Amino acid sequence: MGDFSIYIIKMAVMLAFLFSVYKLTVGRLKCPALQRVLLLAIYSVSVLIPLIKPEWLHSASQEQIWNLDLTAFATGSNGDSATYSDSGIIADIVVGIMAGGSIIAAIISLAGLLWIAKCRLAGKSLTIGHIPVTVVSTPAISPFSFGGRIYISETDFELQNEMIIAHESSHIRHKHYIDLLIGRCVAITQWWNPLAWLMLREIHNVHEYQADNDVISQGYDMQEYQYLLLRKVAGPRFQHITDNFNHSKLKARLLMINRKDSMFPARLLSFLCIPAAIAGTMAVSSDLFADFTKPLAKAFEKVPGQIGIPSKIEDTSPNGSANQISSHPILEINPEDSDNTLTMTDTPDGSPDVLLNGVPFSYKDLDNIDPARIKDISVIKDSDEHPNGLIVINMKETE
Repeated sequence: MGDFSIYIIKMAVMLAFLFSVYKLTVGRLKCPALQRVLLLAIYSVSVLIPLIKPEWLHSASQEQIWNLDLTAFATGSNGDSATYSDSGIIADIVVGIMAGGSIIAAIISLAGLLWIAKCRLAGKSLTIGHIPVTVVSTPAISPFSFGGRIYISETDFELQNEMIIAHESSHIRHKHYIDLLIGRCVAITQWWNPLAWLMLREIHNVHEYQADNDVISQGYDMQEYQYLLLRKVAGPRFQHITDNFNHSKLKARLLMINRKDSMFPARLLSFLCIPAAIAGTMAVSSDLFADFTKPLAKAFEKVPGQIGIPSKIEDTSPNGSANQISSHPILEINPEDSDNTLTMTDTPDGSPDVLLNGVPFSYKDLDNIDPARIKDISVIKDSDEHPNGLIVINMKETE
């Protein structure tokens, strides 16, 4: 659960960063087709990039370091078993809140789909051109489209307003409902993130701008179409799942209808999203971000209680063997020794260098070190300065 929580946080960071760049660059321009592509790209990047693990971006030749805190080893019981305490109550509360909010958002979305299904079953189906249409008698609705079908009230159908049909046909032709389903799924997991809902509203707005442009480009009178928007703005609407004819801010739509297309500056500014995406990727995949989210990950893990002394330290690096380090010394703590002394097992290729509290130390004298005074040990291999490896030992401060 901790990994999933960190993934959600990374998604939120990417979404917030990229959407902010979008609003500062092309968000105020008139280029609905390009804006739609950018918004879908933001969703894709925000969902996929957090799956990248920090170690994938590291060089394979980077030095491998193992850090061992032996404070618990010196005071723990001998043996290989370990006992664990339950995860913290705070982590459980966080999980409950996140899951509960997502469940509520999912229920609201499901209610929207059920409402559409109810309209489909209660309405009268027919075809206008090549597009299926459902005429709904009750309740009164504003025209909308979803899944390749137009839903319209009896009043609007009797008026035979061709501009409404042209507007909703544009939504169907561009398959806008797919964008809304993607945005809704992201908003369900990011229900606590206000930018996720602002971005979903932005997608609705872009859809309406694109449909309005299509209506005007088909030769309908611009002034008459604007009057139609004014008449429909006060009507009922259903915004949970679909694009409504009277959806979005009327003032913004009227301004966009009268504004000239700005494709060239929009294309130019859209290139800024590329370095922004790269910067966001490096940020959420960095070791610094991993250190920042480490307390959250630990909150969901089992908290170690009493830990036994291990019999040996194994190489768990990707290129290492499954059992032990073949080309470097093996550090062993023998639980059967009565004096609990620290011993080193040599390998044929030579002895490693040793640093004790930052000072060079003789490898042969390691047997004289009291393991109860050891604070931590770091084993470094594949170092040009230390071809046989390096053992870094830090001792506890004397009281």
